[in-house]
Amino acid sequence: MKYRGIPQGEYSQLIAGKQQEQDNDTIIIKQIEDDIADFIIFLKERNYSLSSQQGYLDALNHFYEINDIMIRRKKISKFLSNDDNDGEGGGDKPYTHEQIAKLLEFADIRTE
Repeated sequence: MKYRGIPQGEYSQLIAGKQQEQDNDTIIIKQIEDDIADFIIFLKERNYSLSSQQGYLDALNHFYEINDIMIRRKKISKFLSNDDNDGEGGGDKPYTHEQIAKLLEFADIRTE
């Protein structure tokens, strides 16, 4: 609400004028999905952790579900990441030489 500049308690403004009815009564809202993606990018730019981003996304998913609006959760979740290495690999980092050496110390060497 704060991100969108909507006064507290005016929740209906989040969905007003953005609904598109489908033949099976499922509402798919492209604009809402775009707004959520923009919000996640906003969180990432402010270095919110992946779990914080997921918490906000879960709350938004619940809000829209309660209001009978089906958003494509899988699509939206693609924007989540823990960009510790400038966006490459979604926050995953390659193992360092030291980490590999430590793993090899404890590895079970199997022979034929």
